[in-house]
Amino acid sequence: MGTSKGEFFGASLLVLDNLGSEQKDLLVGAPFFSLRNRRELGRVYLYRDLQLYLRGQRTLHEVITAKSASIGAHFGATMSAIDLNQDGFNGLEGI
Repeated sequence: MGTSKGEFFGASLLVLDNLGSEQKDLLVGAPFFSLRNRRELGRVYLYRDLQLYLRGQRTLHEVITAKSASIGAHFGATMSAIDLNQDGFNGLEGI
């Protein structure tokens, strides 16, 4: 679950085989996440192993934030998996 009220946790979802394994990861966007006076920065929550998540074992692995998010950035509003560096594995791209 998200960490702040009104962050729109789950506004975007992406299932990703990030490392080329059979284990799928779940990324959950929260584009309206805000800090005190910095509103609507956004963030993405990473949960490793989708199968465990679906069985109720929801362990947050990592919180991803934009390196230079400005107010109203809505990071995590959309996400896609693309093999930009052509290594045969999809990587997370989005904003």
